[in-house]
Amino acid sequence: MGIKDTIKAVSLSLICLLGMILLFNLILHYPVKGQLYVETKPKASGYAPLEIEAQVKNPIPIWEQHAKKIEKLPAFVPPADAHLTEDQIHRYYQVVEHCWSRLGEFKNVYLGAAKSGFGKAALMYAYAPVMYELCRIEGLDLAQMREEEFEWVKSRLFEAALFALNRKMAKDKMTAEEKDTLVGMRNQLCIINGLYKDANPPEYYPEKLEVSRIPRHNIDLFLRFKNEARFRRVNFNKVEFDYQDVMKAAQDLPE
Repeated sequence: MGIKDTIKAVSLSLICLLGMILLFNLILHYPVKGQLYVETKPKASGYAPLEIEAQVKNPIPIWEQHAKKIEKLPAFVPPADAHLTEDQIHRYYQVVEHCWSRLGEFKNVYLGAAKSGFGKAALMYAYAPVMYELCRIEGLDLAQMREEEFEWVKSRLFEAALFALNRKMAKDKMTAEEKDTLVGMRNQLCIINGLYKDANPPEYYPEKLEVSRIPRHNIDLFLRFKNEARFRRVNFNKVEFDYQDVMKAAQDLPE
């Protein structure tokens, strides 16, 4: 192999490795993926690929079993007033929480038992897509929720979240550390709401949120159930909102 061929091969390997790292970062933080079909206790010496293959049986029948149940649910029709319900928020969170649990199982049983960092990366790369699909379909079945409804609830919930967070950051005093944390969450909300430009570095436009179509009702529900508004790198558990101030800012929104 000549020098040029060697350089090309090394460059290709680095690009693939970078892509894998980005994929793993997404998988490890994204709240909807996991593993149900594993042993409850990890093997002390780690697992070989064939051992994993023996445990993770053909996932298609399992996926189809849940998919058939979901298909029997009534078709989801978004309400004309775009109002969320408490029940929808709770069921959305049920899917998210369920999948976090499954991801934890997978990480503890396989990634935690892997003998090397590369082994962990290889296991995640090989099995994460299957775990994602199984976890998502299982969570939707558990919550009795079609995917269309899940995505609609997520969109309504996180546009309300961005409205409240924009108000908080414009009004409240905060430390530099608190601001950095909130900016990170706001950027993630911009991605969810499609208010960003995929550049280097990415550009975010929280000010372009179309507030005129956000029901005041949804702002109220978000503030009351903010701890269930969870997504990748979005966690409002430790974020305090001035309920009266945010609702006053939303007074001109449609009911």
